[in-house]
Amino acid sequence: MAVSVLSAVKKILIKAAPIRIEGGAQHYAWGEQGSNAFIPQLLGTKAKKGELFAELWLGAHPALPAQILETKRSMSLDQLIKAAPEQVLGRASLKAFGPQLPYLVKVLAVHTPLSLQAHPNKQQAIEGYRLENKRGITLGSPDRIYQDSNHKPELLIALTPFYALACFRPYAEIAQVLRRYPELKSILPSFPSQVNSVPKQSFWTRKLYRQIMLTKSFAIEPLSRALIAKIKAAHAQRPFAKKEIEYWMLKADASFGPEQSKDRALIAFLLLNLVELQKGKALYLEPGELHTYLAGVGVEVMANSENVLRGGLTVKPVHIEPLLKIVSYNNRPPLTLKPDRAGRYYTPAKDFKIQLTRWRASEKMRKKVSGAEILLLLAGRANVNGLNIKKGDALFVPANVGFYEIKSLTQGTACLNCSVF
Repeated sequence: MAVSVLSAVKKILIKAAPIRIEGGAQHYAWGEQGSNAFIPQLLGTKAKKGELFAELWLGAHPALPAQILETKRSMSLDQLIKAAPEQVLGRASLKAFGPQLPYLVKVLAVHTPLSLQAHPNKQQAIEGYRLENKRGITLGSPDRIYQDSNHKPELLIALTPFYALACFRPYAEIAQVLRRYPELKSILPSFPSQVNSVPKQSFWTRKLYRQIMLTKSFAIEPLSRALIAKIKAAHAQRPFAKKEIEYWMLKADASFGPEQSKDRALIAFLLLNLVELQKGKALYLEPGELHTYLAGVGVEVMANSENVLRGGLTVKPVHIEPLLKIVSYNNRPPLTLKPDRAGRYYTPAKDFKIQLTRWRASEKMRKKVSGAEILLLLAGRANVNGLNIKKGDALFVPANVGFYEIKSLTQGTACLNCSVF
């Protein structure tokens, strides 16, 4: 590591104070554009004409680490952690998660539906990463699936009304879908309309989804086209509302253009639970739970991973067989959460803790630091240990800070806090 970087690290550690950081934007095709795009508005910047803003990353993942703003020379957050892991992360975090920031924070602005996807559990990620390294598949290659060896549980907190599809619907609802669209019965004619035992429901759900994803294109595409045509005709008679899955099927289909073949993942939409989150409500997803985000703005907090296995509706590589190996087939609604009175969201994940606090002017909070934290101001202005911050500003709090105090300077200040303990 360069002497100049080590010198900057030493100054940061001696100062033992919150540090200004700058996140990186991802310009994926499903993002927002124009003057009303959320991410540029949050950051107080002007988007270029036609420029898409899908995600803002705040973390230390090597794919797009946050940049530290308080040093004369460029330094990323992962460089700071690498130089002094115990002081930056804390001894307990270092022991539990190794020399990495355990979580990644993203702001998502979803204009059109994302790919249908799932994430691996820890064991699957370790094995998948090891095998791809052994095969010599380089990071960044289109043939590469596992970008790291970590799992990816995640929590999405809605900042606006937010829509998603997640987890397989109760078995009776899937059977009802096949009655409503009898042409789908040809995919798996033996699919029983009534099954009482949970293991058998999972078995038949798995069999149906696998059949959708593995049927040859020449057989499944005519069925997809016929299904979308039927839904379009019904929409012309009575427009579907956002609370109906068919509405989102038509939106997803339109985003790929009529000249392209109809994606088989559109059929899979009908097997999943439609979730509508009002502002402040959250969706928690375990590894293996099939999902897609449809529309809205939210903050997503996850384990520090970029392992995404896609099953369609994307221009990115799709890996059907690997996806089918990690998908869980539990017929139930996903876990949705509300915060407690202090703005805390409680999840089964051990990699992160999340709090979204809203304050009146002059309200303040003193907090003990047990591990590295990231603060993102979503509204208003505040002061953190003498450092003034405004909407869109982000801070990294190293573990050696000990304590910090945050004071609201405006009415309605909103601050997101992500920590480990």
